[in-house]
Amino acid sequence: MDLEEKLKSYPNLPKHLEEIKESCNKIWSNILLPWFTNHDVSHSKEIIHLLEQILSPIENTPQCLNEHEIFILLASAYLHDIGMQYLKVDDIPVDKLTSDEYELIRKRHAEESHDIILKRLKRPLDRDDFYLPVIEDDYLRVIAEVSKGHAADFFEEIIKYFQENPATPLNRPVRGELLTALLMIADELDLQNKRARFIETAKFNLSNYSAIHWYKHHYVDGVKITKGIVHLTLTFPSNADEYKELFIELIKTKLKTQIDKANPVFNIATSSLLHLDDIINIQTRVDNTKRRLPDEALKELKKILNKDTSIISPIAEKKDIIHRNIPRPTRIFTGRKDELCRFKEAFGRSNLISIEGLGGIGKTEFAAQCIELYLQQNNVIWFDCSPDSKLDSLIDSCGYSDLLKGESKTELSKYSGFADLSERDKLVIFLDNFQDVMDDSFKNYFRFSERRLRNAKFVLIAREHPSLGMVHVVPVSLEGLKNDSIEYAKKVINVYYPDVVIDDVKLENVCEAVGGHPLSIDLAIQLIHYGETPHEIVRKFIEFKDRSEELSHRLLDEIFNHPKSTKEERELLLNFSIFRAKVEKAAYDYISDDPNKINILHKLMDKQMINHYGDLYGSHPLVREFCYHRLEDKKGLHMKASAYLKTRRKEKLDPLLEEEIFYHLLNSDLLKEWVEMISEKGEEFILSGYTNSLKEMMDKAREKGIEQAILPR
Repeated sequence: MDLEEKLKSYPNLPKHLEEIKESCNKIWSNILLPWFTNHDVSHSKEIIHLLEQILSPIENTPQCLNEHEIFILLASAYLHDIGMQYLKVDDIPVDKLTSDEYELIRKRHAEESHDIILKRLKRPLDRDDFYLPVIEDDYLRVIAEVSKGHAADFFEEIIKYFQENPATPLNRPVRGELLTALLMIADELDLQNKRARFIETAKFNLSNYSAIHWYKHHYVDGVKITKGIVHLTLTFPSNADEYKELFIELIKTKLKTQIDKANPVFNIATSSLLHLDDIINIQTRVDNTKRRLPDEALKELKKILNKDTSIISPIAEKKDIIHRNIPRPTRIFTGRKDELCRFKEAFGRSNLISIEGLGGIGKTEFAAQCIELYLQQNNVIWFDCSPDSKLDSLIDSCGYSDLLKGESKTELSKYSGFADLSERDKLVIFLDNFQDVMDDSFKNYFRFSERRLRNAKFVLIAREHPSLGMVHVVPVSLEGLKNDSIEYAKKVINVYYPDVVIDDVKLENVCEAVGGHPLSIDLAIQLIHYGETPHEIVRKFIEFKDRSEELSHRLLDEIFNHPKSTKEERELLLNFSIFRAKVEKAAYDYISDDPNKINILHKLMDKQMINHYGDLYGSHPLVREFCYHRLEDKKGLHMKASAYLKTRRKEKLDPLLEEEIFYHLLNSDLLKEWVEMISEKGEEFILSGYTNSLKEMMDKAREKGIEQAILPR
């Protein structure tokens, strides 16, 4: 099968593809990041060669790719990595970039590629932008999404996007999810040694982590797919016994993971004709011209595969702990260089740090940026606080649930065990919305552990400085964006409201009127998108610029009551505020009867009123507070919310879920259900060690006049 040859039968498409190839050759003519393995046009051609082998089972069948699918797939193969050449990180010159910024480019390159492609839709381009060829806008949108989806961080998001928004460029059906899965797996399979040009490494020092990727490619001499089976040929030097099997395990594990992601998409999109076997056929050879793996890189390889016996940690075995919900910084993050330096300095000298500032100032986004730049994510725990949060929940979320169990377990023994284990595993624990916490267990723990902490660190994200008595917390305070606010506003317009046209002077006046407060800038630009003039916004809101949370509420009120906010949007947004925790899309079936609710949801997401976090949905705390205050039928919606959350129960008790169910039952006055829940779940709470939560539930029931909240039957 020759995909490019098949395209020649169709007018214009081969010409557009040649223009894309020519553009990519120019983009990659001077490789700016030589310490990454090769991602240039030769990599794209190898991907296409592999795609032809993968697709051979559906050639000449009704499931074969149509011309539009072939064009989009080939274009994506050439364009998916161009973000690796995009070095505009806060406009820092190339020669001033540090390893932190280079690592940021590596992590974000798929999203950057996506944005570069979509910029072709927006005229005019900036002077430093890549100039891609002019092709149909309908194609560009699909190519951008497919390119983004090749990366593991975005694959599931893009598959879901295409499932919910079927692609139809030029009114022709295209299987966007199939194209995404094909590009993802072919990109993963390009393991060939020609991607590791060791002559380039004379210009710089490879980190041990990067060395693993270079040597992995160096040892692969052949990749072939026949009848759905992947065949690899690996060649090692004769003295490679210590690491040969480790590389085989590394390659097999990653390929199997990606194949398991791709196969369900293949099966649905091709009526099961396309499928890759997850048994990888590997042959090994010996060739002493191959380089020997350096000792330090071998240590890193063992660490990656958890073979380093000097490190004993349960973290690698945890499947569902909360650090998987770590937020990623968005593409509109701007500035904060001084604050980032202050965080890095505070992190180096203290074990208790706070990120603090007014609601909507960008604390969570800033924390996500700090994690991206400075931390190893496998040691990070992200915990969303609520008024009912207790230290027990955090201990469980860190994977230390055994600390909670035992009839004679004291608070002191829990504190001691948690301190010891978090120290051993060098955890970095972020507590978001810490100002909401009402329980004293956190304060008591910090008093206990302050002088014991050496390796573990806690970052408290709050609207004001945490009140922990004599415990010393090093603050990193965030204020308005000041001189960076106009750049931030331009990014908001570019990403979310490309049809908004406003000159720099007027935009600067708006930013000044809202005191550089990021959420207020977002909301002000939405009002401009609605048709309000910058002058009106400045006139109405200049008096609030030093009271940013009040300003945000005023702006929200303007948006909420604006004629362009429909009644259906207002109703869904109000009802959604019943949830204080992030929820899955199924929750909307319980709070809305509108048959068009999913389309309404997407409109609210476009307006940034509701945000998407992987499979979950949530809204900014200030937006939720604003809406919940205006919600009329609170009791009825709390009842519906509890009904939804009950459907999320599994065989094993999830105490955090049960606490949310109890919160909604408490606020819906379903007295009988409270008693039944305590009676039915009480024993499981005790066995799980959540006796403090159970006691609080019983106390709240008594406050409502229920003298006997029945314990386990």
